[in-house]
Parts: sequence; structure tokens; C-alpha cells
Amino acid sequence: MTNSSLGIYFGPKSINLVETSNKKILNNIQIQRSLFAPSDLEPQVPDEVKIVALFNEEFRKNKIEVKEANICLSGKDLIIRTFEIPQLPPEELANGVNFEVKKYIPFKVEDLVADFQAVTDKVARRNQVLYVGIKKETLEKYFSIASQLNIKVNTIEHSVFSLLRFLKLTNFNNRGVVAVFNVDYLEEDEANFIILENGFPLFSRDIVISGGPEEMHRQDSTPGMLLEKLKTEIRISLDYYNRTFLAKKISKIYLIANNDLHADLESFFKDMSLSVSSIDIAKYVPRNQVFSLGMVKGCGCSLAKIIKSELKINLLAARVKIKGHKDTGIGFDIGALFAGFKVDTRVIAAGLFICLLAFAFGIYRKIPAQQELARITEGSPKVANVLPGASLNDLETLNSELNKQRKVFNNLILNQPYLTEVLDVLPKIIPEQMRLINVTYSVKSETSAELQLQGMVDTGDSDQELKLINSFAMLLKDDPVFKKHFRSVGLMNIGHIDKVDGTNFTISCKK
Repeated sequence: MTNSSLGIYFGPKSINLVETSNKKILNNIQIQRSLFAPSDLEPQVPDEVKIVALFNEEFRKNKIEVKEANICLSGKDLIIRTFEIPQLPPEELANGVNFEVKKYIPFKVEDLVADFQAVTDKVARRNQVLYVGIKKETLEKYFSIASQLNIKVNTIEHSVFSLLRFLKLTNFNNRGVVAVFNVDYLEEDEANFIILENGFPLFSRDIVISGGPEEMHRQDSTPGMLLEKLKTEIRISLDYYNRTFLAKKISKIYLIANNDLHADLESFFKDMSLSVSSIDIAKYVPRNQVFSLGMVKGCGCSLAKIIKSELKINLLAARVKIKGHKDTGIGFDIGALFAGFKVDTRVIAAGLFICLLAFAFGIYRKIPAQQELARITEGSPKVANVLPGASLNDLETLNSELNKQRKVFNNLILNQPYLTEVLDVLPKIIPEQMRLINVTYSVKSETSAELQLQGMVDTGDSDQELKLINSFAMLLKDDPVFKKHFRSVGLMNIGHIDKVDGTNFTISCKK
């Protein structure tokens, strides 16, 4: 069907192919990533080859004939940051963003394909920046898949942007400061929490439901356990947002969730004095389609040409811009440059005379310098272990040996761990009701070390205890001393001690 559009969502657990026409879903195909997981029979077959084969089979079975597609990616493939910079002239904005973002990402900017969007607060004279990046090799993997399918890629964006585009089909109102929280427990897609001001993201967080680094070393296998994890993540996110944007209060939270979690999450938001509006997306998809957030994101992605969005970030355009910096292939015709040139012996003789004169003048100027060098050499102090006639290679060898000795002394003096400054912070920020039980510091290598803080808090109120623990963790993250010594601070464990009131916890601070 020539007027149809294809959206491809690469999720953490599955891939959704959604074909639409005039905002209506024609085909929704879900491919589980487990189908192309490595096996003993074919361990050397790249994932791209398996994905292309599965795509071609689904295209054939469902009679999908498209030459173009839009791609949206989950947060695990992307680097998403929001930050503020001073208001800059348009021609200086890109350089300002690239300079500032280095503070917030663990990679070199040169290793990424990235795009950004900024809005200006004219009163405060500040730019609020949304930055989205992806590693070059990761992006090229997706282009390799599209190339093997003979499909032209039009847009590449974050799946949350695709979800927001789909919400324009509903009664979603993004005016003012609003939040969207979506979770699909059955599909095990990542949950997304995003806060917008007039459609522009102020804060965005992707929460891995299973199989990711945020699992806190356990598998959440029941709705009850998942609910508690989501509540903790939401509290941490809201606490960070409220401290960062003091004057921008959330007016409403739009909730999209499975029936198993919907009522509890809605009650949770209301208990936090937040207005909640539920969106029943199932009403906006065909009855013959199995509802999933992966389908919604793929559908929103496919509508990129039809439904305009306030978010203009497109990683495809950034990739094209980088590719455009290659050599243009401009050359010169040397023969044409000297066409018609005639040789005159008098000109050659004059040129040789000028060259000889310049050479002789250079020798004349060099003699005083050589004499001064000899005088300085004779008057230079004698250095032990250096012979008067030592060559440059001898000096370089001696310098190399001295550098090795200096490095040994530096390791002994400078690289020893000193925790006085770090430990001095703890009594200043720890809540009154909290006690530290154990402090462990382990050094794994010269660049890797970990400080573990084990403690407990007892207020008689488990929710209050959880808030205190989360608040303590955030204070550690924001403390300048901890930022200097540790690149990450996170909760490893929260639980109750048998036969003892209160909540115990473990916080890991990694260098």
C-alpha cells in the first residue's frame, strides 16, 4: 500500500513493526528479541542478520510493501540529558551546548551522534536544553538493518517522543507543566516518566522493569514487588525534579498503565497531592489489535509525517550532518595552471642568485648563534650521571628512567586513598533518625574503588523511612565532595531487619 507508513520500535524485550495509513493501524507485528538470541548452533551469526531475516518473513506474511520507515529507540540505546546554559546568540549555541554537555555524559562528544533542542527563558536569560545522543556504532547497526531491508530511514527518535506524538490523538493537553508516566508490566517494556512544560521536556527518566542494571540485584516477578520499585523510582525522580525546578510545580500527571497496576499507581499519585488523569489508549486502537505500549510507540513513530510535534530532535539529521563533513573531492588541473608559461633563462639565473644570497645570509646569521651555544655549553653546570659528550639518545634514556622512579613515588604518595574529606561529609548530611551500621571501602584497581554505607532508620513509619533513605542518597549524589571522589551513588538494597523495627539499607558509592 503506497500511502502507508511504517514505524519500527526497538524495545528492550521486543521489536514492534507498526504499519499505519491515515492514522489507522493496518498491521502490528511484535517480534521477541529472544528469537534472535545467540545459540550454540549459530553463535557467530550477527543480530542484524537474524533481525533482517525475521523482518523479511513478517513483511512477506503480512503483505507489507514499504520503502521508507521511521525508527524509535528505547532509552537503553540513548543518552538523554536536560540542563540549563546562559542565553547565547544562535550562532554560538551549538558550541555552548557541546561544551556544557561534557559535564553530564560519561563519553567523549566525538564518539556520539547527537542532536539538541533549546527553549529560551527571556526573563531569566537562560536556555533550557534537551540533549539526545547515541553511540556511532549503535546507530550504524540500525542503519545496517534498514540498508539490508532496502528501506530508507526518515527519522530516528526517542520512543518517548513517539508516545507523546500518539497522545495527540487523545485528549492529552500538554499546556503548562504536566507529567506523563507509562508502564506496561505484561510486555516488560521500559517505564517512562517525563515532565513537560508546554510540550518541552524538563525532566525525563527511563525505568528498566526487568533484566537491567536498575534491578537492585533481584528479579521483580510480581505486580506487588514491581509496584514498590516503581514507587521508589517515582519518589526519587520527583524529589530531584522539585529541587531542580522549584518554581515549576506539576499541575497534572497523565497515567498510562496496565489494569494490575493502574488503580494502585493512581492512588499513589493522589496520596502525593498530585492531580491524576488516566488515559485509556485502548480506545484509540483497533479492537483486533493486542494493546501494548510497544505498539503505541511504534504507531506514534509511524505518524511522524502526519502529526507534527513540538520536539524537533532527529538523530538522522545529525548523522547526515556528520557524514557531510567528508572530503568534497575538489582538485586542481596542474597542466591548465601552467598552460602558456614560457621559460626565460635570465629569470632562472636571477632566481638562483637570490637563493644563493639567502643561503649565504643564513650562514652569516648562524655563526653568532653557534658561538653563543658553545659558550653556554662550557659554562653549564655538570650533572651527575650525565657525561659531557652525552648524545640526545643518552639524555632521553636517562630521562625515561627518572620518570619511572618519579611515577613510583607518585603512586606511593599521591594515589593512596584518603577518606577524611569524604567521611567528614557524612555527619553533616545524615538525617537525625538514621544510623550507620557499617562503612566499607574497597579498592579494586587504580581507577576503581567502592565505598559501601550500611545503615538503618527507625521512625515508626515505613514510608517516612523510605523517604529519608532516598533523601540521604540524593544528598550524597549532590554533595560536591562525593561528586569529586565517586562517579555514581546508588541504593543497592532496602529492606526490614528480622524482629527489629525500622528499615535497613545499603548505599554504594563507586569511583
